Amino acid sequence: MATRYFLRQVVDGSDSCVEIERAAYTELRIADGHFEHVLSVEDKYDVTIQNYLEFETSIVQEAVRELIDPGPRERFDQLRRLLARRLSNVLSSARLYLDTLKHHSREILADDPMRLERVEAAPSSQYDSCREYRVAEALRNYAQHRALPVHGLIGPATDVVLSMRRDFFVEPYVDPDELRKDGYFKAQVLEELPSDGEVVKLKPILRAYIDAICQIHDAFRRETRSKLEMAAEFLEAARDRFGERYPSEHTHFLGALIEDESGMCSDVVYIDAQLLKLVRYLHSDRPSMENLRHRRIEY
Repeated sequence: MATRYFLRQVVDGSDSCVEIERAAYTELRIADGHFEHVLSVEDKYDVTIQNYLEFETSIVQEAVRELIDPGPRERFDQLRRLLARRLSNVLSSARLYLDTLKHHSREILADDPMRLERVEAAPSSQYDSCREYRVAEALRNYAQHRALPVHGLIGPATDVVLSMRRDFFVEPYVDPDELRKDGYFKAQVLEELPSDGEVVKLKPILRAYIDAICQIHDAFRRETRSKLEMAAEFLEAARDRFGERYPSEHTHFLGALIEDESGMCSDVVYIDAQLLKLVRYLHSDRPSMENLRHRRIEY
């Protein structure tokens, strides 16, 4: 008995199946693989954005704390270490996202070299055009091999001349002079930083970096969308084909599978589960990160 391919659903002891062609199963398997690669990219992107949100939120929370309860300088040093940890999390998760993006893109766009080239070119384009992107990448290497990526904090408050007003803020920074003394920070990027004793504020650096990551991700979404829409069509067609044979059955547990010569089944693609996730993904409302580098929080 030769290998056969089926759409099968087993519910409450009943076994409903429709035999399909090998080519149809292969299409479903490829669609399933494309979707899993996309979800992996999306997971790593989301972790990066959530880490960035924690970094910004920690800054705002401490500014509010100082507003109502100014603390000793020791507390500020604790905050510096906290923000260094938050920043390291952002940079590390962004690196994971960027390092694996090429692999996932090649799996999805293996037969579409022009689209693949546009995705692969996106990180290099951001590196070449965005100084903050270059600084963040160099800072990640520095943080992994040499020291914490936050050297100090500006704040917590300033008096406004001729006014009772006081502005409370927290501004983490990195000191280029300290980087030069260390000698490890990437030399070409270091040349772009101030050399007159001025520090580099990290909030604008990180906002521009995340903005650049978002533009890279937009390119990935744009170039892979047609593949996902095609995957949805294959899954939907399989469900419709099963429904024509069993019109009264739901397809909650419908799978496409291989049955070998001994009758053993393997390599199941769960049609309805994957289709539901895919449709939700394609129609989800994602927050716009466009021009993040130009946004400010007024408090």
